[in-house]
Amino acid sequence: MIEFCGEMSDKCKRYMLKRMGTVGFVSGLITAILFIIPLVFAAVYWNLIVLLFLPVLIALPWLGFVPPTKKDSGLIIPSKITIDLNENTITCESDKLHLIRYIENVRNVIDMGEWYTINFYYAYRDMHFVCEKRLLCQGSIEEFEKLFEGKISCDNR
Repeated sequence: MIEFCGEMSDKCKRYMLKRMGTVGFVSGLITAILFIIPLVFAAVYWNLIVLLFLPVLIALPWLGFVPPTKKDSGLIIPSKITIDLNENTITCESDKLHLIRYIENVRNVIDMGEWYTINFYYAYRDMHFVCEKRLLCQGSIEEFEKLFEGKISCDNR
């Protein structure tokens, strides 16, 4: 068993919030585009008054960058990530979050220097699995890297 537990550093939290904000922006942009097209058609063929909704749809992507409140940060930032080799699972937990993924669904692991980012197949928006190296409380970094051998790549920033 490999376990990362404790409170993440401010640098790691900023990385996670920026990553979530980017996904929120892209999701909001796609949603806005999908609704703006019928809105324009409705304005042309029905009534121009429906264009009053246009500013709301234009603002929608930017709402993805709004940071969560301290109360809601438990929905994004995990306090414990457990890799259970017996169950073949990776569990991400906080006071408001509990996610379980299978180890065989790991697409890649990115070594960001101070932490690892675990990415999964079929879970584009599942970005909670960020394991800060200094929070390792059970197991070892060598055991972690051996488990994901061949899937680990370094971030070249």
